[in-house]
Amino acid sequence: MSKVLIFCLMVALSFSCTVIKPNQVNIAENYATVLKGVSAVPENMYFRLYSLKAQSEQAQLSGLVSTTGAANEAIQYLDESFKNRIAFLNLVDSITEAYNIVRDYADLLLALVNESYLSRFIAQKSSWQLSFEKLTSKYFLTAGKVSNSFTPVSVGASGLIGNILQEIGTTKIKSLQKKYLQQAIASSTPIVKVICQNFIDLDLPRLKADYVAMPSFLRENYKDFLGNINAYEKASGNNPYSYYRNYMPVYNYMQFQYYEAGLLLTRMEKCMKDLLLSFDAFLFCFDHDVSRSNLPEAISILNDSYSSLQLVISNFETIHNKYYKMF
Repeated sequence: MSKVLIFCLMVALSFSCTVIKPNQVNIAENYATVLKGVSAVPENMYFRLYSLKAQSEQAQLSGLVSTTGAANEAIQYLDESFKNRIAFLNLVDSITEAYNIVRDYADLLLALVNESYLSRFIAQKSSWQLSFEKLTSKYFLTAGKVSNSFTPVSVGASGLIGNILQEIGTTKIKSLQKKYLQQAIASSTPIVKVICQNFIDLDLPRLKADYVAMPSFLRENYKDFLGNINAYEKASGNNPYSYYRNYMPVYNYMQFQYYEAGLLLTRMEKCMKDLLLSFDAFLFCFDHDVSRSNLPEAISILNDSYSSLQLVISNFETIHNKYYKMF
C-alpha cells in the first residue's frame, strides 16, 4: 500500500513540474491583464463620484462666499470644504492600496508565465514582497474598521509567496513554471477573492447609494447657486446670454459626468462579479489541456465583461468631444 502511495506521489510531483504549455501561458497572461485592468477601476469610480460631488459643493460654496457679509464666515466655509476633500482623498488612497494587491497578484502571474517579465520581476522581488505584505496588512486593518462584518483571511500567504519568489530567483524555472504558478494561485487567490467579495459587499452598496442620491444633491446645490446668481444678475438686467454662456454649462456638465459614472458603475459591477466567479475556472485551465477555443464558460464571460468595461472607458474621450460639440 505504501509503495502505491509513493508511486502516486512521484507521478503527481512529475506532473506538477511539467512545463506550462503555450496555450496555458496565453490564458494566464490574458487573465493577469484582466486582473490589472479591473484593479484600477474602483479608484476611478470613487474619484468620479467624489469629483462630481465636489464640483456641486463648490458651485454652492461660491454662492455662499459671495453673499456672506463676514469674511471669517466665508473662510470657515472654505476650510471645511478643504478638510472634506483631504479626508476623501485619504479614503481613496486606502481603497487604491487594496486593489493594488490585485495588481501585484497579476504581476506575479505574469512573472511565472513570461520569461522577459520574470527577469524584470526578479530584480525587484524583495520590494514586491515588502509591498505585498504591507498592502495586505493595511487593507485588512482598514476594511475591519469600515465594517464589523469584514472577515480577513490570513496574510501568511504572502510568506509562502516570498519563499516561492526566493526559489525562483535562484533556480531556472522553465521546467518548474507549472508548479510555481499553481502554488501562487493557491496562496494568492484567497486574498484576491476576499478583496473582490468585499468590493461587492462593502464598496458597491456605498457607490450605488452615492450614485442614487447624486441627482437630488446636484439639483439642490445648483438651486442655491442659481439663487445667488439671480441676485447678482438682477443688478445687470438678468442677461440671458450670461446664463447660456456661463451658468447653464455648469449644470449640464455635471449631468454629463453623472451619466458617465452610471455607465462605469454598471460595467464595473458586472466585471467584478464575473471575476469573483472565475477563479476556480482559471485554476481548472492549469489542471487540464485548455486552449482559447475551449475556455471554461466563466472565463469567457469574464473576458466579455472586461472588454465591455474597457470599451466604455476608452470611449469616454470620444463621448466628451461629441458632448462639447453639442454645447
